[in-house]
Amino acid sequence: MDTVSSPTSAVSTTQGDTPLQQQQARLKKATQEFEALFLTTLLRPTLKEMVGGDSLSDNSYEMGYYQDMMEHRLAEVLAKNGGLGLAKTLYNELAPHLLGVSTNAERKK
Repeated sequence: MDTVSSPTSAVSTTQGDTPLQQQQARLKKATQEFEALFLTTLLRPTLKEMVGGDSLSDNSYEMGYYQDMMEHRLAEVLAKNGGLGLAKTLYNELAPHLLGVSTNAERKK
């Protein structure tokens, strides 16, 4: 497997993948990352409330950094496993536009 660079991260593809398949893999990863970012924004206030506001143990920079990493990782896992369905919806809307393929609505015009 080689890695195809994407603006957000590396996406694993096989050597036999067509350019369309590579773009689809990058789009899937990007939509999952977008949903993870959205979920992080939604989860942050809830998780801070659950752990007692901003006072983890010593309210240090390191603990804040650890909490941010934890929030982001939780959001990534949720998004990868379906989450709110936002990534899937975005992918389904954007995928037909890869490599200039138009949607049914555009074909009817």
